[in-house]
Amino acid sequence: MNDIATATFTGNLTKDPELTYTNNGYALMNFSIANNQSKKDGDQWVEEAHFFDFVLFGKRAEKLATILTKGMKVCLDVKPGQDRWTDKQSGQGRSKVKFIVNQLVIMTAANSGPSGGQQYGGNERGQQGGGAGSGPPQGPQQQQNYGPPQPQQGQPPQGPNPNPPW
Repeated sequence: MNDIATATFTGNLTKDPELTYTNNGYALMNFSIANNQSKKDGDQWVEEAHFFDFVLFGKRAEKLATILTKGMKVCLDVKPGQDRWTDKQSGQGRSKVKFIVNQLVIMTAANSGPSGGQQYGGNERGQQGGGAGSGPPQGPQQQQNYGPPQPQQGQPPQGPNPNPPW
């Protein structure tokens, strides 16, 4: 049985995403965010930035690479992954944790106010994202769902469920 490991992050993109392709043409978008946290230092609260790397695959990666820019605030539902390689100079094995994005919600545009929480990714009911702190919707919105196909109302799912209920 597989262990379950998921996390949710919010933060601002530290630079524009990098879109690359595998040898067989599969899209990969790499990006990082700064996640600000407050901690008490003596009698004062200070902000501390933490930096995390993420990867997004397929059609969602191609679409979001044209939308996301440095400074945009995003909310991410992720699972951990790990890049592994052999160091060419030392010959030793190396690894780096990189989070794989299941779902992404754009919370604000770069250096501007709330965007209304544009959601990119699958969820069971096809509902618009946003959540706490995403601000009021700004005009009509249409969900852009780039996750796995979801069954229509009243139809059984086709194949294994990519989002099991546990």
